[in-house]
Amino acid sequence: MKAITLKQNPHCRLPEPTHDVLLYGKKVGTVYHNLTGYVGLLPTADGRVFDPGEKGITSMRRLLPELNREWAAAEAQAADPAAFHAQQQAAFQGKLVP
Repeated sequence: MKAITLKQNPHCRLPEPTHDVLLYGKKVGTVYHNLTGYVGLLPTADGRVFDPGEKGITSMRRLLPELNREWAAAEAQAADPAAFHAQQQAAFQGKLVP
């Protein structure tokens, strides 16, 4: 299972739709379009947030494999992966507001 995914928000009626940032399937943030590109924060495995700057949605998606590898390494070190998922989801809830 991928740690971080971007999913287009189906309820958004804007010309450039927003995307939900999902951490292990739970929404923890949003990536939205401003005048020059998509803006948002992504969670990192060490507990910090990563601000990639203004990018196209394709460029944002290209960042995810590297972040997911870091999350996979952190998950492998955890004794209980399910508890790790829940703890990380709670830690980033509301923290990813740019």
